[in-house]
Amino acid sequence: MKWVWVKAVFLFFGAMVAIACSDGSGASGDDSDEPLDSSSDIDTSVDSATDSSTGTEDTPDTASDQVMDSDTHLDVDTSEDTDTGPFTIDTDASGTVRWTDSNGNEFGLYLPDGWAGAELPIVMFLHGYTNNPLSAQPWIVSALNQIEPCAVFLPYRPASEGAAAWGGTYDPALRTAMVATMSELDRIVEECGFNAARQYVYGESMGGEGVFALLYNFPEQFGGAVAVAGYTLLKGAEQMAQTPLWILHGNADTINPVSSSQNIYQAILDAGGSHVTYTEFDGVDHNPSISMAAGEPGLLQWLLGSIHP
Repeated sequence: MKWVWVKAVFLFFGAMVAIACSDGSGASGDDSDEPLDSSSDIDTSVDSATDSSTGTEDTPDTASDQVMDSDTHLDVDTSEDTDTGPFTIDTDASGTVRWTDSNGNEFGLYLPDGWAGAELPIVMFLHGYTNNPLSAQPWIVSALNQIEPCAVFLPYRPASEGAAAWGGTYDPALRTAMVATMSELDRIVEECGFNAARQYVYGESMGGEGVFALLYNFPEQFGGAVAVAGYTLLKGAEQMAQTPLWILHGNADTINPVSSSQNIYQAILDAGGSHVTYTEFDGVDHNPSISMAAGEPGLLQWLLGSIHP
């Protein structure tokens, strides 16, 4: 009886949850070569961890019509204090809102102070293996918001899913985790009224691999993308060429070979890509390259200033 009562309470409160970000009033992949259809001071301190489809090391802090169902719960972290339980986002909300969907996927959404329902840009941050952007605010949140007020979407994959949880171009189809993540991104943009033309994605290591997969499968969705120390097959250059992309990699990377980034960069150029930038850090291994990318002058300004051609 106790379990039935508890479950009923959760279902009741879950049914009350909705994201209403206006004024307070309330994908799957395939194995073909065709992309999917899709309607100043920066803290760069890092700790090492092991990552990627090739056994990567990584640093701490990378579209469908599904909607959040009645089993979803949200809570909000407003700097030091965290209120748990069902939470409805309104124009007074700020800090990081966190929720878990009915399939156990965990997400976070950072909202800047005083955003007041503005048509913000939104950056999706794909973390690396063993990193958790929900346990501590990742560096990119404050770095982006030093440039301009910006929403930051923080999907999370636990280390138990392995070192390639976001998937990559080496998969025949998008992984379930990425399908769920894209579904949430679409829902957030629509329900919160964010600027659909200013959706961006930044991925580190395992997350960088996810970035390559997204640009291959959704060549028209993102205004710009950054892939750091990620691995990709020499595949999908024609699709990737459609999105402004900055690739960064250390040429002494002992985890993900720099040749993968070099090759896809050249292939994008050969496919007519005119919005791709490549930065190679000489003599730099995997983890340090991720730190150096975080401090790369002008990188985040470029990202927020990019518009899909």
